[in-house]
Amino acid sequence: MKHFIYPHELDKNDKEKLDYLYNKLTHNTKYYAGYSPNTEFNYADLYKFLQFSINNLGDPFIGGNEMSSHGIECEVLNYFARITNAPKQFSGYVTNGSTEGNLYGLYLARKMYPNTIAYFSNHTHYSIPKNLDILNIPYFNIETIHNGEMDYDLLYGKLQENRDRPALIIANIGTTVVSAIDNIDKIKAALINANISQYFIHADAAFDGMILPFIDNPPPFRFSDGIDSIAISGHKLIGSPIPCGIVLTKKKYVGNIKTLIEYVDKPDTTISGSRNGITPVFLWYAIKRTGDDGFKKIVYDGFAKAEYAIKKFKKFGINAWKNEHSLTVVFPAASKKILTKWNIPTAYGYSQITLLPKLTYPMIDEFCVDMAADIQDPNAKLSSALMY
Repeated sequence: MKHFIYPHELDKNDKEKLDYLYNKLTHNTKYYAGYSPNTEFNYADLYKFLQFSINNLGDPFIGGNEMSSHGIECEVLNYFARITNAPKQFSGYVTNGSTEGNLYGLYLARKMYPNTIAYFSNHTHYSIPKNLDILNIPYFNIETIHNGEMDYDLLYGKLQENRDRPALIIANIGTTVVSAIDNIDKIKAALINANISQYFIHADAAFDGMILPFIDNPPPFRFSDGIDSIAISGHKLIGSPIPCGIVLTKKKYVGNIKTLIEYVDKPDTTISGSRNGITPVFLWYAIKRTGDDGFKKIVYDGFAKAEYAIKKFKKFGINAWKNEHSLTVVFPAASKKILTKWNIPTAYGYSQITLLPKLTYPMIDEFCVDMAADIQDPNAKLSSALMY
């Protein structure tokens, strides 16, 4: 196969920029403790596919093209359809992340109910109000209870006030910081009690959508529990070098947004149209190599490390806790020095660590030592170099 020969070599300065970036990423990956991408992956078998321009244009279930991975993408979607109990007549695609998946779900809801009002909690991911603004959908931001869940009494009150309008509910299946799960059954009860029959429930399950399918007796989050669409990240618990995700919905909704791409004679039911075709291959490979048993092991190993971390924190006098079914441990907001070394998110007065495979028991110990030392003496040096 012939390859394009670039007419210019990189000069010394440009090579140094690449070396600096590589060294920075190598160093910082070790201390990427709070954010949720799983960095323990190996896609070396797939590097050969990076020589191709793979374009997954349009609806993955309707035809394909010579330079697509649509067949692989459909297998990925069928896997997620199984673990979320999607109906036989479902639709969806591999996205570039849950923000796009959220936009897709909200877009379907607005097309179904043009005069809808949206409701979501104040712990909801920032992409939700941004996407609602893009779609020009009015909304109410509902306060949360102590653990970060939506306050269902306040939700009912707002629904009651606006019972003449269809409702779009965005349910958090794991909030960004404290990993709270909004209860689908209580949301449906609020809708019924407010006498609202026209509604659409979108589940933002970016992280916990790959936790709940692998535990016994999970809280309601599936299509069989009453949701209409769901967004799950691929680069978080699964892990991917490229941000990605999946979105699924009931097939009856996509007819409202289907358009024909005339020059390829193919329908498009996506937001982005042309989509990168390599991330479905990454996800497919990870699913095949890991399997349900492997994902279950990641989850339960994470639960064990979370309990260990909480005990370790408390040993040092730090009040740490987690929501049930969560791989995220939260504690009072850490200092800037800790945040700089460990690269952890902070919001609502909390910081967090995420107990994915990348965070080992020795790293948990090191983190707790750093936190305790910083509390006792803010001028003390940490146990390792700061972020690169």
